[in-house]
Amino acid sequence: LPVTLELKDFLAVVFQHEIDHLDGILFIDKVTSFTHGGDVEV
Repeated sequence: LPVTLELKDFLAVVFQHEIDHLDGILFIDKVTSFTHGGDVEV
């Protein structure tokens, strides 16, 4: 059952953070990519 939400600001960041967990992505994965000159997908 697809769900569509339109979020902004802090709540959007929180939701993306939690969706990343479901996809097996940790915050440190994004930070490491950023600090090594890679692109950060948001």
